Amino acid sequence: KAAAQIKESKELKDNRSTTGAQTSTIRILQAIYGVENKLGKESCDVTSKLAREANGKPSFTLQVSNDLCGDPAPAKRKSLTVSYVCGQAASIQEKSTNAFEHRNIELSCG
Repeated sequence: KAAAQIKESKELKDNRSTTGAQTSTIRILQAIYGVENKLGKESCDVTSKLAREANGKPSFTLQVSNDLCGDPAPAKRKSLTVSYVCGQAASIQEKSTNAFEHRNIELSCG
């Protein structure tokens, strides 16, 4: 019986370790789509839209396109710039990435 309890205790610990390794998830801070990486006449803020799709996931990939918020700058090359954090409490890691229109942007906390 004691051996079964030790085994069960070890399995619970192993599960916590595995789960703990996977708890680092994305939290979007800011996402701007347009000609420049700041808000202006030729860009739009897609933070809330991207947060709804990516927050809480360990990784997320999206094709950058006008589907994000329409075309804020017709006939100009646009990009998506994303700032996000991974982790919780004492182990938060801030990251930033960008990708041009018609390319994939990859966010990862792994």
